[in-house]
Amino acid sequence: AAVDSAGFAPSPSFVSASQAGATALIPSLSEGTRYLFTVLARTLHSSGYAAAATLLYTPLGPPGAPSAVSVLTVRATSVDISVSSPSSGGHFDRFRVVSVAAGGGTIVQYVTGADPLVTEVGVLDPGTVYTITVSACGPGGCTAAAPAITATTAPNQPTGFAATSVSDTAVSLSWGEPSPAGLVYTYRVRARTVDLTIVATFVTNDGKITVSGSPSSVSLTFGAWGAYQ
Repeated sequence: AAVDSAGFAPSPSFVSASQAGATALIPSLSEGTRYLFTVLARTLHSSGYAAAATLLYTPLGPPGAPSAVSVLTVRATSVDISVSSPSSGGHFDRFRVVSVAAGGGTIVQYVTGADPLVTEVGVLDPGTVYTITVSACGPGGCTAAAPAITATTAPNQPTGFAATSVSDTAVSLSWGEPSPAGLVYTYRVRARTVDLTIVATFVTNDGKITVSGSPSSVSLTFGAWGAYQ
């Protein structure tokens, strides 16, 4: 029977069982309620009952869906997402994050943390579109997922990056396509001085570029980044 704040309970209903190690199913209980369960035993030659009692809570139902799921940072093999706690439903103690790749393959992770939670979703493939869903899980089970979000991981670094020719006023650069192959990439080439001052940034869709107009007194280093379109 359900108990009040002082621990008192009305007379419970009876469920009978005659065999040793018996079990009983008590229906029509309310979730998130404290109940006093009492087991009464009587022999065939006794008019009395021996009682054993215990207090138990029925778990709350599943929590509500998480809210405000968003992508914060994208890398080649992982993305950072932000998740806010459910505003309704039962208790929850972890989030379940499911990442499904566009070409097939599913990754399931369970994460915990402060609210709002910022977590890294890892073990992803570069240059791949993922559909990510987040559910809240607790003693009462896992909720339905929040609305799905999509994220496209960055490609790997370009390959074979090199200067093909250098003069007083121009530097020609070339590089190879990163993996995964067959995608359309835009490349950003950034020129810095030795003290890391950015002097120029160039964008190209080709695997080569000529940077001109640099004075011969400036020493330049170069880096290239691929960005999936």
